[in-house]
Amino acid sequence: MSKTFIKTLGQITEQIDLVIEEKWIYAYYSRSGKEKTAYILKNESKTTEEYLYSFLENNHVSEDLKSDIKKYLNSKSSKKEDNLQKFSIFLIKALSYNVVIGIIMGLSIFGGYKLGAIADTRFDIYPLFTIIGVLLGLVLGGLVSYVMIMKYLHQSEDGEQKVSPGFFSEKKQKSQATEVVTNDPFVQVSLDEVRNAIRNFSEHLPKGTFRTILVNDDFTIDFSQLVPYLPGIPSQKFYMSKETYDVFDESEKEIPEIMDKVQKAVDHYFKDHKQYPTLSYDPLHRVNFFELIQGKYLDFNPELEFYITDYDGIISHIKPNKSNNHID
Repeated sequence: MSKTFIKTLGQITEQIDLVIEEKWIYAYYSRSGKEKTAYILKNESKTTEEYLYSFLENNHVSEDLKSDIKKYLNSKSSKKEDNLQKFSIFLIKALSYNVVIGIIMGLSIFGGYKLGAIADTRFDIYPLFTIIGVLLGLVLGGLVSYVMIMKYLHQSEDGEQKVSPGFFSEKKQKSQATEVVTNDPFVQVSLDEVRNAIRNFSEHLPKGTFRTILVNDDFTIDFSQLVPYLPGIPSQKFYMSKETYDVFDESEKEIPEIMDKVQKAVDHYFKDHKQYPTLSYDPLHRVNFFELIQGKYLDFNPELEFYITDYDGIISHIKPNKSNNHID
């Protein structure tokens, strides 16, 4: 059997195509231009859901889509059990009718034979009445059996008519083979939830790939890649620095661009001078913009103050001794 599942979250679409056979499973998954394909051989006594578990987890398939797949597989399993139960009932009924018909035919013929034999004995014209009795018993048994068979067939037809609408609707659903979820995907999320999502996302990145792939040109975060790690698409915008990975909400959307320019200037200054651009007597380790501008590392004087942290020269807009918003 084959089935396609589609989950739409805003502008993001997840799709899974499944082809489930007796000995193997074919799975195709796509999201935001990324595609994964797998052939899974069935060589153990596992359920289809258990075979698919690793594939779904490794590709970070959304919980809603996994739930749809689980419901579909469970419904298929239930239908198989229902069909087996219906067949068992049919078999029992068929055998019961055969036994009853056999008994009726036997009793009718035996009764006709006995009555005919009694008549032959009384009138001494054996085997005339015996033959007539057997024939009458055969005819009577046949008529009774015919009535019972027709009644049984009529009941079966009624049962099929009751089942057929569901059957054909199932066929129609199979031909469509697409499920589109229209639940509202936009949710309110906190800054901490976004940070945790980015942290979880970065843990699954290939070696040599950085979190900057999440940042658009305007420093907004591309949440299409974070869908598996959030309950939905955030309804508000969030911003991230490409240099420090700090995350900001709408109220601080101007900071990332300025921060990145200052961070690059600090890095270049340190590369040339082997020290950071701060005043030696400043306990807060504020970035000395004058030094950066004089050395042409920076072409503007930021209105916001930045501080050199203990994390390899990473800057922060938050004063020391206060909780920062840097993502580890």
